[in-house]
This record gives sequence, C-alpha cells and structure tokens, in this order.
Amino acid sequence: MGGSFPSAHDTYPTLAAEGPCQRGGRLMASAEFKDASGNPDGSGSVDSGDPSFARGTWSAANGKLLLRFSNGSVEQYDYYAEAQSMMFKLGGGKNRLWERVR
Repeated sequence: MGGSFPSAHDTYPTLAAEGPCQRGGRLMASAEFKDASGNPDGSGSVDSGDPSFARGTWSAANGKLLLRFSNGSVEQYDYYAEAQSMMFKLGGGKNRLWERVR
C-alpha cells in the first residue's frame, strides 16, 4: 500500500492605500491510494475554501510592516520594497515575495 499526497497552501493579502487590509488563504490537497501491488485503488481531494479570511488595518515604518486584524491577531514583517514588489523576511532564512496586482 502507498500513494501520494501533494498539497498547496496559498495566502493572498491586500493592502489598500488608505490603510485597510485583508488576507485570505486556502489549502488544496489531493491523494492517490495504491493497493499492495502498486495499482491505483482510489483518490480524494480537499479544498478548504477561504477559512483564513480576515480584515484589518496596516501601517509601515522603518522597514517594518504591521498588520492588525479585526480578530485581534497581529503580524509584523521586516520588508524591502522596490518598484512593484515587496520582499518579506519571515525568519529562518525564509522570505515571501508579494507583487502589486491591479
């Protein structure tokens, strides 16, 4: 028996010029199951929709972006902005690139 379980988690923030922000996200995954001989035996998938949607406000100063959401959560990121892109430093050597979309 075996199989595979690929998944993807996507988040998409929106920062409006006047200070409001919102964040959404979803998890999508699929699975394929195999029998003892390695033959396909079934499959399944899941799409969480948008359970992490939140609204709030944002501010930026001195290379730090602060997001305050109406559910009480707060996120702070070090960032670097250039032209139409922003690079967020997430820690542990990980970064996230956001690009302006019109």
